[in-house]
Amino acid sequence: MKKVVKEEKREYIEHITIYVANDGTEFTCEAECHQYEESALGVLYGKLKEITIAEEVSYEADDGSDNLYNCIVPQTQEHLDVMNQICAILDPEQTSKLPIFTELRVPYLVGYRFCGGKFDWIWFYDLNKIVKDVTKGKFNIEHI
Repeated sequence: MKKVVKEEKREYIEHITIYVANDGTEFTCEAECHQYEESALGVLYGKLKEITIAEEVSYEADDGSDNLYNCIVPQTQEHLDVMNQICAILDPEQTSKLPIFTELRVPYLVGYRFCGGKFDWIWFYDLNKIVKDVTKGKFNIEHI
């Protein structure tokens, strides 16, 4: 008998059920998905998605997280309230600075970090400010 070491490439396909919340967050448990959708953050993300005016662009970061970008233009005070409430929930230290967003019809680039099946960061960038910085030669992608 002789011993032979053989290398074989094998691929497996695993079928799993994913429950997708109204804002795109994915869950493997239906109850967790419902609980999230009924939570304040889930409701707010859903409302934010309703006022999105441009399709999202996404890329995978070096840390394995997905970063998504949308464009929104708040048209009502309710839209501004949604943006401020999201900031207050995700960064409680910001509550002393609220309201952060006070101007209607200002275009914002909204950046999300999606990691481990959940959104864990959100950024709002004033597109008018970005354009002004670019034209002045002050724009640095590292600072947004």
